[in-house]
Amino acid sequence: MQQFLSSADNVFIGLLGAIFLFGFAVFVHELGHFLAAKWCGVGVKAFAIGFGPKIIAWKRGETEYSLRWIPLGGFVALKGMIEDEGLQEAEEAEETVATAGEPASAVDDVITTDDGELSAAPKKGGVTEDLDALRNQPAWARIMVFGAGVTMNFITAVIFCGLVMWYGLPKYADLPNELDNVPTTSTAYQLGWRSGDRIVYIQPSAISTLGDMQPAYDETKQVKPLRTWDDVEEARYLAVPRDKKPEELTSLTLNVTVDRAGKTLTLPLPFALFRKEANVFSPPYPAILGMIMPASPAHRARLVKENYVPGEKLQPFPLFSNMPACALEMDDKVLEVEDTPIKTWAQMVQMIRNSPDNVVQMTVQRGPEKKILRIMAVLEPNAQDPRLKQLAVMPGRERVEGRNNQPFFTAMSNAPLYTYGLTRTVIVETYKLFQRGNAQEIKRNLGGPAAIGIMAYKTAQRGLADYLQLFALISVILAVMNLLPIPVLDGGYIMITIIEAIIRRPIPQRILVPILTVFMFLFLSLFAFIFYSDFMNWGIGW
Repeated sequence: MQQFLSSADNVFIGLLGAIFLFGFAVFVHELGHFLAAKWCGVGVKAFAIGFGPKIIAWKRGETEYSLRWIPLGGFVALKGMIEDEGLQEAEEAEETVATAGEPASAVDDVITTDDGELSAAPKKGGVTEDLDALRNQPAWARIMVFGAGVTMNFITAVIFCGLVMWYGLPKYADLPNELDNVPTTSTAYQLGWRSGDRIVYIQPSAISTLGDMQPAYDETKQVKPLRTWDDVEEARYLAVPRDKKPEELTSLTLNVTVDRAGKTLTLPLPFALFRKEANVFSPPYPAILGMIMPASPAHRARLVKENYVPGEKLQPFPLFSNMPACALEMDDKVLEVEDTPIKTWAQMVQMIRNSPDNVVQMTVQRGPEKKILRIMAVLEPNAQDPRLKQLAVMPGRERVEGRNNQPFFTAMSNAPLYTYGLTRTVIVETYKLFQRGNAQEIKRNLGGPAAIGIMAYKTAQRGLADYLQLFALISVILAVMNLLPIPVLDGGYIMITIIEAIIRRPIPQRILVPILTVFMFLFLSLFAFIFYSDFMNWGIGW
């Protein structure tokens, strides 16, 4: 009974976390548009929390406020989105000959949807003469209204990043400062690097400023000895000049001191080589699953045997499709692959890649109960090399007691820089994803409401720190995507406003409305495709 209640609590926490993340992130976006519109004197017809039928509604001034049944965001309806040409056409008609038919339709309202886009709603035959219409405001005011949503998302991300650092990130066991596996075919091997080399020093001679040099030295002004892999990463970061562009670093070579079986050697580490063979310069990670990519093969694993006892004789396997779903989870410890004991991450990866079949049998240990499961996972080709198989899972680390937290004001002061790094990562990784142009990889990495909801559900069950991190990440993604200069997104409307400010006149409605209509159709088509991908990727095995 207690186990059932604990499971029910986890489900409730997961559902609550999913609803709050998706709903609140979008609500904050819409709140930004609302507050900016009010501050700029733009008329607001409606502001709603949630969608669907109204639970309660009240009107204050010209604005109707409402609370609705579907808690997945909200919307705000503003007055006067697109400049009305009706009055101008009427004046021209008086000067010539009256023609049959009505003047061109005016678009009176703009509604921001749950994805943060602003879409025009037509009003037949109207003329936008209201002083509080959005299109009658100066360019700076319109840009402020359009940009307020993403600004609120960034502010939310900063706050949640600060809360993460204040609450404390989980502590992980240190990784040894040695290389796990240097293949004989690698360039690193040709330069003298070997498996098991323990990195002791990285000479910070390339550091560009004295301020950057301080953390690399101890009190005696000697280069600090490196004791863990985190020390190695910090030293390597400090050894790279901050004032150089990436293309200017290709000729940079770091001098690295290593210990090999008690013998001290100095080996070269070209910066370009490190980027090319990053997997070679890697410590012996334990065989623990870290972050699992959305809609990856790991999510579609199937359960063969629960509470498996090593050495137990198994019944003949049923068809894969007849096995109950049991997704691999973060922090799962891999014990065996195809009945071979696993000690390190590299060993597990090698076993998976060398497997003759696309279905690999794995034994994992999950949770504090040391529950052992036997998992079958469907693998897919690697996006870079069709011959390789992968689970689309990052290596993890063993958690230890305690948290790495900071004082409240220190955490909040560091939060903007943390958010900047998060934003830069989102932009760079998204650019790389589309630059590679692999359709299957892009499809796997596209996620809509279902993917976000499932990630929020799983993360909320893992703890507050993981949930706050995901919230900050989703806020940044929502802000970055909405800043794209695509009509029907906030960035598109900002671009239109800037163009109009440059040409010093509104873009004619007969040009603007068809453009918005086409992009709205494309956007809705993309949204439908993402929903379909969510269903195909997440609908099986959950």
